[in-house]
Amino acid sequence: MGEEGVSAGAGRPLEAAGADFAERRDAANRRIATIEDGIPDRAGWFHAVYDAAADDAAAIPWADLAAKPELVEWLRRNPGEGRAAIDVACGLGDNAEAIAAAGYRTTGFDIVEKAIGWARARFPTGGVAYVVADLFDPPDAWLGAFDLAFECFTIQAMKDGPRDAAFPAVARFVRPGGILLL
Repeated sequence: MGEEGVSAGAGRPLEAAGADFAERRDAANRRIATIEDGIPDRAGWFHAVYDAAADDAAAIPWADLAAKPELVEWLRRNPGEGRAAIDVACGLGDNAEAIAAAGYRTTGFDIVEKAIGWARARFPTGGVAYVVADLFDPPDAWLGAFDLAFECFTIQAMKDGPRDAAFPAVARFVRPGGILLL
């Protein structure tokens, strides 16, 4: 870890975690709960969450400003050695950056343009290709193109119908013999 709460190798974070991070997170979660039922589609909901965040990472419920510890441990045991990886719904980029730091040629994508802009600003010199894309309508070149596909933020936030479609949508990024981490 570099600065407290920021992934090692991170660029300049837009928002330092700060002592009141947990309080800001709790307030944001209360705001988000009020908009949940008013937005029928999940893509719209994700956009609304990022819009309401106003560049405060505490207002993004899944943004911990650090890679998931389980992913970091898995990467320690499974270095990329130049293989291709994709981080599905990469959010602010911490997991994608950890994957790249482990030696994978990494693509991180999110449906929310603000998330991708934020990730690019946080990690301006990182080795990740950040792209705005839709899980359900990705570029054809991505299908079966990755040795590793990682997803940890999106599927659990979807309602039943889209959630059922999300599992095979994520799996189709993995080439034969590749690894899918959920």
